[in-house]
Amino acid sequence: MEKLGKAIKLYKNKLIIAQIFNPRKRFNIGDQVLGPDLSFVGKIVDIIGNVESPYAIILPQRVKNLEKLLGRTLYSRPQKKMERRADRKPRRRH
Repeated sequence: MEKLGKAIKLYKNKLIIAQIFNPRKRFNIGDQVLGPDLSFVGKIVDIIGNVESPYAIILPQRVKNLEKLLGRTLYSRPQKKMERRADRKPRRRH
């Protein structure tokens, strides 16, 4: 788990825009976002802006009061990778 950034704005009451603290850290689309109390907030759907000062667009899920997150620090947890099912045959290469 790493610090993602600060929630700075709500867009149409559906998306959270967060300014990323450390642009050298790499955050991926689909990473889980946690609130200041480490509860699940949503997922990163896009990274926009300048390379030196990027912003993360977050799609909130199961959060009722989005205004409470504004100005607060958000955290990121990498997306869980899907494991290949053991009962599947490997692909054939031609």
